Amino acid sequence: MASFEPIVVLYGSSKSISVINLRLPVSFVIASDEATLEDLTTSNPQLSDICLQRYFVILLEAVSDEVLEHLEINHRIQVIYSQDASNCASGRPKLHRLINKQLQQFTLDLTADIVHFFTIEGEKQTKLERLDLVKVYYRQARLLKEWAMSFVKAEPCHILVIPLNCSRENLHSAKERIQKLCINLGYPSIIIRTLDNYIPSNNEEKSCLLPYSQALFNHEHPQYICELIKKLSPLRLYLYGNDEFISSGWSNLMISSETHVMEDEDNWCSFIENEYIDDEIKWNFRSLFGEKWQIKRLAPINLTELNKHLRFQSALRRAYKTFSHRQFEVTSKIFEWYDSCIREGFLHIEPKLSIQEKHETENNKIPAIVAYSKCIVQNPSSFDYHQKTKSKGISCIWLDEILNSSNNYLDQIIEPFQWHFFDNVLQCISYIENQLREQNEIFLIASGTLGYELFLTAYRLMAAIRYVYIYCSQLGLQGNWIKYYRQIRGVFNDSLTLGEKLKPDFEQIYQSQHEENSEEQSVLEITSEKSTSLKSIDDQTLISIPIIVYNPEQPHEFMAHQRTIDTLLCLPHTDEAHAIMIEEFRRIYSDNEATLAEIDIFAQTYHSNSAIQWYTRDSFLFRLINKVLRSSDVEMMFKLRYFLTDLYVQLDDLYKQTRTLYNTPKYEKLYRGQLISKTEFEYFKQLQNHIISINTFLSTTASLQIALAFVNGSWNNIDFIPIVFCIETNSYVQHKRPYANISNFSIYRDEEEVLFAMGSLFRIQSIEKLDRMNNIPVIYLQMIDQQELDESYGQSHSKTIDRPAICSSTNFCDLSIKTCSIPCKVDFINVKYEPFSQMEREQKDRVLLKNNLGELPYKHCPKCRTLIEKYAGCNAMKCTQCGTAFCWRCSLMHDKDVHYHYGEKNSPCYNQCFDEASNTQ
Repeated sequence: MASFEPIVVLYGSSKSISVINLRLPVSFVIASDEATLEDLTTSNPQLSDICLQRYFVILLEAVSDEVLEHLEINHRIQVIYSQDASNCASGRPKLHRLINKQLQQFTLDLTADIVHFFTIEGEKQTKLERLDLVKVYYRQARLLKEWAMSFVKAEPCHILVIPLNCSRENLHSAKERIQKLCINLGYPSIIIRTLDNYIPSNNEEKSCLLPYSQALFNHEHPQYICELIKKLSPLRLYLYGNDEFISSGWSNLMISSETHVMEDEDNWCSFIENEYIDDEIKWNFRSLFGEKWQIKRLAPINLTELNKHLRFQSALRRAYKTFSHRQFEVTSKIFEWYDSCIREGFLHIEPKLSIQEKHETENNKIPAIVAYSKCIVQNPSSFDYHQKTKSKGISCIWLDEILNSSNNYLDQIIEPFQWHFFDNVLQCISYIENQLREQNEIFLIASGTLGYELFLTAYRLMAAIRYVYIYCSQLGLQGNWIKYYRQIRGVFNDSLTLGEKLKPDFEQIYQSQHEENSEEQSVLEITSEKSTSLKSIDDQTLISIPIIVYNPEQPHEFMAHQRTIDTLLCLPHTDEAHAIMIEEFRRIYSDNEATLAEIDIFAQTYHSNSAIQWYTRDSFLFRLINKVLRSSDVEMMFKLRYFLTDLYVQLDDLYKQTRTLYNTPKYEKLYRGQLISKTEFEYFKQLQNHIISINTFLSTTASLQIALAFVNGSWNNIDFIPIVFCIETNSYVQHKRPYANISNFSIYRDEEEVLFAMGSLFRIQSIEKLDRMNNIPVIYLQMIDQQELDESYGQSHSKTIDRPAICSSTNFCDLSIKTCSIPCKVDFINVKYEPFSQMEREQKDRVLLKNNLGELPYKHCPKCRTLIEKYAGCNAMKCTQCGTAFCWRCSLMHDKDVHYHYGEKNSPCYNQCFDEASNTQ
């Protein structure tokens, strides 16, 4: 009893064969010329052969008509594939298909033909009752199917265009316009599909975008298929038209499952219009088509305005970021669905061995309820961005199966806050995550059973909560698991003992937050050189982002701050600097035992490579660093230089790694959402087209949705308004402070946090509204090149003075005191003023920092107008530019020395050799 073995024959030159990347499901042979091709396919088998070959011929190059006819009449050849469309005529039944240009799809086509061959042969052998051979054929067919599906993946897209009541011409035109728009936004590899791309058809040239697509569409509930398609296309655009009906049933299903418009970046949709829409249709769209839709807001966006839409740009960036994740997630879901169908008997992986009547299709369909409960695709984002939360503060949560209220004693302890009760762990987790995102301190009381479940379910999240109390009736039962979680403050079975533990913890946090808020109100300020009237603004407003504004007419303080940062980074990174930093930490927090314990841990475990991890923690370090940088406290910056340098350098290394390993776009938009005072907002309006420097390390996010989540919380103070900063970066800018995505170092990795280094420079471009339906102002900042600022500074500076210079007055004075006979006051001769070159390292570093920050007094040389800064010594100065000696107090000039000036009784500077004068003139 002979059997058949399928063989693939590849015909073509060595060049054409070497460049093709094709998976083959069975054995293959190669024919490089027509003679070899004919010999292979016409050779007669031996009588003793029990395995007969059947050929599937792939013509990578054209053959002569004569050879083609020979192949056509050869009964051993099952199918012939050709790249020449002229060969696929209706009179040539074996040439039923072109070689699909998508080689993955061609592999599926080839495999399907071989599976069909085995199935037909199995049916023939069934009639002959050769059941053993039938089993072999059917098993081979099944394994080939599994092999083909093992490398087929669901094909996602970045944008899915779904036609509503529009024509096909309108649909194609809209797709082309969106393609060009996305290319202009910096996305040249954008993948845009239309809904019909995912729907199977009889067109053999159409690629398969879903594994098991035929089985899926024949046996699954349509609503579940819509969920899969939505998962593959997180950015969906529903296209308006002028037709009086929606022709596609799948379009109706897709739109009827939508719930929100332009909100969730992982599930973002909007309505668009590409052509002029008749007013009667446009303004009556809901009554005409959408009475049963869940969406309430149907206003379309014109394609000409789509590229200016920040929500669209942010969702498009997110679609790129999650592309591969969505592909693997949906592929695995479909594979799980297929395996489940096989196990439950809804699908059969092998044909039946006996001839049976075919069942009706609906008998094999999976019930809709089962499909929905077992196969529905969950939203990957566990954070509910639509939920409104309170502003920063304290959140008190109670998780218990029975209790839904507390007694007055526990209520009074947490005043003015209230308990939030939950009896469901998943709902509680969602609320906890929401509160942590708002940076609220959480006090959690949980029953023993639900508390245990909560820690097992969300351990990583629970690690961020410092105060957890287990409240249950039986104390002994909880001892086995609570010992592993140090944040659990104890197990209690009555409210009095619970309150005794809760009260001091709560009062400590409440008082510390109140003090920190008071400090921030007094510390946060804007430094500006534009006019002195800005100081009055600083005194009456809360400035949430400390900035310095560049004024070309008086640039010295702005440039001094930039030089301070550069000098700080050049200071020696020594053990002495580390010791000074730790000592300063302990001095500041000497009366706080909890923080001192945290400082001990920091001193023992800190490494330069962990600077970002420490900075992203909610700890003393983050608060102190920001306080110092906001106030531009040069003394504290010097003492904390060890950590500031580490943080800056690690951020710079991360920036360079990202640019080296990943193909980052030229332009990228980052966002920061926050509340600012109305006074501050009015001030920002005056700063359009001005250059600003950020004093601190600036935290932003790549997601507009997350930025909006920080400003959508409830806020009762009418003096504050929510705003969004939109920062446009440019990878082609050569001279800039580093910035990098640090989400891998954060507890909230899906926030996509991007951190800018201190001293980053931006230009305030404009202030606009977010969109027509949202009144939130957006302040647009553009990254600028440091060199541009240096050139501007050099041009304006050269008009008045030369490059600033430090006069070594201490060196001059030191020499004069030791050798000259000029009558300096005797009391000052014993005063020690060392020359700069002989100063200790730390003292020299301090001098350089003060000089660069602009804290040293400076004046112009009365002769050559060179800017001179005085860091120590007496008032007898000598210009390093022209050599003129002069008095710092009265500007008296002399060729060699002015010390005699301080010994003359009629001099205005009598006995004032070491008396400091005003800083500037």
